[in-house]
Amino acid sequence: MSALILRPELPGEVVLLSMAAINRLDKCIDEAAAMVADEKPMDGVAYTTCNVAYQSVGKLIRELETDRKRIKAPFLEVTRQIDAASKEYQGTLADIESRLGAKIKTYQREENARRQAAIDAARKEAEEAERTAYEQAERARAKAVAELPPDERPSIAEPLRLAPVKVAYVAPLLKSAVREQVEYDLEIEDRDRIPTKIGEIWVQEPIESAIKQLLKIGIPVAGCRLISRELTAPRGR
Repeated sequence: MSALILRPELPGEVVLLSMAAINRLDKCIDEAAAMVADEKPMDGVAYTTCNVAYQSVGKLIRELETDRKRIKAPFLEVTRQIDAASKEYQGTLADIESRLGAKIKTYQREENARRQAAIDAARKEAEEAERTAYEQAERARAKAVAELPPDERPSIAEPLRLAPVKVAYVAPLLKSAVREQVEYDLEIEDRDRIPTKIGEIWVQEPIESAIKQLLKIGIPVAGCRLISRELTAPRGR
């Protein structure tokens, strides 16, 4: 359902030429077509006819322009009302969306940090358990070998093969529902310090985009710096 509505609704066809204007247009076109087709030199009668047609065309053009402005005026006001009706809530909603996005991002950062710490702790615990189990098994084997008669002791001990230790389950990291985007604004602090050329790149105005690209890849430009703005919006837009 559309958020904005027209009240009352406008019919599909609302603008037409008047019959009087159409008749005059047709007459002017017919006369002009006849004059263009006539290749004979113009005489006084033809001149008079052509002059009348020319004046009629000019008058009709001026009338159409006057009517266009007169009829269009109230619709310009309607477009202003449409913009006002939309922007009345767009600003509020955008502010709410931004605040909600910030809250979501804050929670996600904190929760993901906690989950990552839990993942690291579980992995470390599993590695420690595996190391302890290996050391215990190694000591038990060494003790068993030491108790064997010398002629029955293996010359080379086979490597121990222990069952892998299971890592404790930890909830995966949250996937953000907020799309993050960073935009950069160029701030020129001192135009007199901006060099004309850096390497093979011309940075004189109005090529400010070149300055932006240089700063983004870490090449300093005297008198300029980038200001980053972090934008958030729901994913899927």
